[in-house]
Amino acid sequence: PLIVSFVLAPPLRGDQLPTLSIPAGTDRALIRLELESDDFEFYTVELRDSAAGRTIWHSGRVKTTGATNGNSLNVPVPVKYLNPVIYTLSVSGFSTSGQAERVGDYSFRVMR
Repeated sequence: PLIVSFVLAPPLRGDQLPTLSIPAGTDRALIRLELESDDFEFYTVELRDSAAGRTIWHSGRVKTTGATNGNSLNVPVPVKYLNPVIYTLSVSGFSTSGQAERVGDYSFRVMR
């Protein structure tokens, strides 16, 4: 299977919208979400169509992986869900007691 890799940094005001280019024949996009901090036992990620405001796909439980510049989540998204529009990956963190808290939203554009 062909996989495309993409890194999204924590969103900042005024940042330009990152663009994910998906080559023909790609099966999966491995998206690394860089976190400002790692305060939770595990995370979940929802892929939302920004224009329609609906959830298209969601991950199972995701744990952080240490990176040289902090912690991140590696989220494999099937490209069949990624059309040429703007998406938001909404990240929620879960504590050991199971309490959920919204961590952040990562927006990006898809090009094919």
